[in-house]
Amino acid sequence: MPGDCRRGACLTTFGLTFVFAACGDTRSPSADSSVVVVTADTVSVSTAEPLRALGTEPFWALDIDSTGLRFTTPEDTSGMRFPPNAPSPIAGDTLVWMAETEMTAIHVRIWREQCSDGMSDRAYPYTAIVRVAGTTYRGCADRRQVIAPR
Repeated sequence: MPGDCRRGACLTTFGLTFVFAACGDTRSPSADSSVVVVTADTVSVSTAEPLRALGTEPFWALDIDSTGLRFTTPEDTSGMRFPPNAPSPIAGDTLVWMAETEMTAIHVRIWREQCSDGMSDRAYPYTAIVRVAGTTYRGCADRRQVIAPR
């Protein structure tokens, strides 16, 4: 029988999928948090560790945490800063951040797919595409603590 009714609520397959995708860690965020928990076939926003995305040719890096997004290049080491915001899950396992300042906008997509930076033997668990100031950058991502331990 399609849609099982229990306790007065009927959930279809779509409804269950939506509920499971929307469920996540409900703990309060710490001062240095923002990121992602990937489970099975769903992505959920969590109060996990900050992320870092990076790429080569040209070199760039993007840090995402509770203070916002900061995009840097070797030419601009102080970077472009964008206000904090929670990512939006789309297309199953892709997270999207969008932010803007008076000067420019940033659009970030990160999804679970093994990635190589092309210059080392390191494998990253996430792939990233960042569009900032009219330029698209492609690279890899992981938890910042894994990429740049303190």
